[in-house]
Formats: sequence, structure tokens, C-alpha cells
Amino acid sequence: MKIAFNTGRLYTKQGQPMTVTLIENPDYTYSAVFVDHGRGIDGVVPMFRRPDYSYDLARLVMHAYDHGQYRHVRTYDQKDGKYVETAEYQAKEAMRKVDWAETAGAETIEKGWL
Repeated sequence: MKIAFNTGRLYTKQGQPMTVTLIENPDYTYSAVFVDHGRGIDGVVPMFRRPDYSYDLARLVMHAYDHGQYRHVRTYDQKDGKYVETAEYQAKEAMRKVDWAETAGAETIEKGWL
């Protein structure tokens, strides 16, 4: 699941544009990788279940982000004695390359929506 939204917070002229990619982990948990395009911050919110709706995913990520309950994206894992890019890192890099203008029309969530 990939979503893009704008919180409406006034960090930049464009507000606070966010993109989130949900990754299923090998242990059947999930990692929500997010990029705050307005502030240049990214991170990962671990989840035990897949949210049913994109709005729920946005709420969960923003709640964790606002309360510092996220971790930094792991860039590499060691596999077979070699360092390989993690799925989290690949998702983050893909989101960073997206021009926010390409997500025009994404859901806007008003400030104070939690």
C-alpha cells in the first residue's frame, strides 16, 4: 500500500506533504516507511497488522511521528556475508525521487486531525 497526503500544517508553502509505503516483513509484521517532504525527515513505524484503510495508515504514521515513536530507516542488512539494501531503504529512496507535484490531488488532512 502506498499513500500520499498533505497534513495541511504550515511547515512549507506547500504544507506538509507526506508519502508512506507499507512493507510486509518476512515475520508477517509490517513497516510503514514515511517521508516528510516538507521537512526532509524520514523514518519507519513498525506495525503488527495491516491497516484496513489508507486513512488509518496515515493516522497511525502521523501519531507515531508526532510522538517520536519511529525509528530511522535501516540502510543495509547483512545477508550471506554481504551487505544488501533493505526494502525500507529502497522504499524511502523511491519516495524521495517522486516530485510532490505528481501527488497532486492527494488527500489533505487538516491540522489537528488526530
